[in-house]
Amino acid sequence: MEPVLLALGLRRRKQQHPDQSLYCDRCWLMTTTLPGLKAFMSTKGYEHHTKKGLKRGSKNGCHLCAAILSLYSHQHALGGMPRERLKITALHHQVYYESQHWKIGSYENPRQVFERFPIEKIMVHSRAVYESNLKVFALKSDPCASCISSVIPLQDISHESAFAGMAEWLWKCENEHTKCSNAEDPALPKRVLDLGEGNSGQTIKLHISQLSQRGRYVALSYCWGGPQQLTTTTSTIKSRIEGIALELLPKTITDAALVTKKLGIRYLWVDALCIIQDADYDRQQEISSMGEIYKSATVSIAAANAKRVTDGFLEDRLPWEMCRLPLYLDKHSFGTIYIAAETYRKVEMDEPLFSRGWAFQEFLLSPRVIVFDKLQATWHCHSDIFKGLVPGYAGYGYTTKADFDNYLSKKQHGSTDWYGPQRMWATLLHEYTARDFTLFEDRLPAISGIVKELSLLWKDEYIAGLWKSHIFQQLAWSRGYPYQGDKPFKPFQHLDTDKRIGLPSWSWKSAPFNVSIEGGAVSKVAADLYDYKVKLKSEQAPFGEVTEATLRISTKLMEIPEDIFTLPRRYKPIFDYTSTKLDENSRILLLAVNVVGLSKSSVCIIVQKQESNRYQRVGLFKDDNLNWDLVIAEEVILE
Repeated sequence: MEPVLLALGLRRRKQQHPDQSLYCDRCWLMTTTLPGLKAFMSTKGYEHHTKKGLKRGSKNGCHLCAAILSLYSHQHALGGMPRERLKITALHHQVYYESQHWKIGSYENPRQVFERFPIEKIMVHSRAVYESNLKVFALKSDPCASCISSVIPLQDISHESAFAGMAEWLWKCENEHTKCSNAEDPALPKRVLDLGEGNSGQTIKLHISQLSQRGRYVALSYCWGGPQQLTTTTSTIKSRIEGIALELLPKTITDAALVTKKLGIRYLWVDALCIIQDADYDRQQEISSMGEIYKSATVSIAAANAKRVTDGFLEDRLPWEMCRLPLYLDKHSFGTIYIAAETYRKVEMDEPLFSRGWAFQEFLLSPRVIVFDKLQATWHCHSDIFKGLVPGYAGYGYTTKADFDNYLSKKQHGSTDWYGPQRMWATLLHEYTARDFTLFEDRLPAISGIVKELSLLWKDEYIAGLWKSHIFQQLAWSRGYPYQGDKPFKPFQHLDTDKRIGLPSWSWKSAPFNVSIEGGAVSKVAADLYDYKVKLKSEQAPFGEVTEATLRISTKLMEIPEDIFTLPRRYKPIFDYTSTKLDENSRILLLAVNVVGLSKSSVCIIVQKQESNRYQRVGLFKDDNLNWDLVIAEEVILE
């Protein structure tokens, strides 16, 4: 399979006469007849459908109508054109074709015109809507290849060359990128899959690494998608060491083994097979090391488009963003052009893998990643972000990974900028807490690798999801909305999001929804931390799951004002759970004060008394009317 076609999810197809049933009459006539082509290449443009016609064509299966309708639906632009017809014009470097271009060659031979002025884009326009462009691609082996701009062609090359391109990315990164680590081979994880020498062999073996053994390895980041049929357990580890037939492996792991071999790397790390799944001591130890495993990997593979381990990520697929269109060249031949919308994508929001909590640190900590998304394969390292196999096919938004990489790089080199610890942690939590887990108790362990890196950088103490130096700012987290923006996934569907999961109540780790915290500094912290206690589930995982955590602080408490909901206020209470009811045990607990000019605003949490001086958090409250001057501070234990 050609590498770019692999990236786009296409398989090479034999040249054949175009199928008219795939298009409406108007779309068909535009690129398959001489009058249609002449209008298509003119300043005026080819007269296409109205809004109603587009909908009808799309409903009847016309590929181009569907692509145009989707393009404008995203922009909410069709509402203003109930009757006017759209115009479609071929562009060459943003310059309109003119009718006299036809004089260059024979009127019956459009190929000569196209070859002198290769099509780069198609512009869709009218007086009532904004201009929008569609990119144009062609296969190198297609008769119309010379008629399409050389800026963004599809390359019709072999499957082997696709892997050769990925290997070239890796070689350049290791040998030419000054920002990327080019140190000696990393220490191998405790266990890895040994794929053997060369590309042959139908079995792989679980390898037990020797102490301080080094070697290049690939780490796989993927979705389990439910219980695994093939794992390593105390009863199967011996047989895994003896060998595993490739045909028994799920498709995603098989694909990862293939890519690893083609990159010239012998070892592959996959959690389901490299961690003893029924041995709690091993799971705890390996989970606490997962951040280091991805951080030290030669390269990671992110199987972003696979919902389940059985799906694989090298399967053929035709993305909805692309459609094929026949192009008349001369009396003897047609070509085929591929059309795609010029849209920018943020991978984290679009792919199944990036809705999962564990994948967050796997992606952020990996120094090099090849992401297989639903459109193509892209390369990521400290020097290159979202470098695709098809240049110009799709644009990608600036991601949290880029922010995190830049932050670590600047801080490690002593640079200071506006991204302080509080703002960086707020940025990470905003993204991370919107992700889903099969086991909600993994919420702290799945970010422990990132925490380990930040603890070394910040020289700070980590307390069940919060940092000691900014703990009173971070206690003021607020409930977010799980279905923000245009994310296609809906997290927490298997949980009761109106009920806290365990303790401590004051940490976001027990809140089954996404949270937000302010990234800026407060004017004055109004509380003191006397002491804290954290009980870890495992001493092997100092940044992992906690079973109990309390804070002993000194601060001011106030009874709930009777008019808290009735009087006009700039701020309203934000309860963590809608079922919360205020009563005689409810209090407002002061955390900090913000001062702007002559005005003050209090940053507080709403708590409920449990016994003696012990309280649990139930909400957030900010207010600029409360007077704390006469209130005396007291010792409080938050649990």
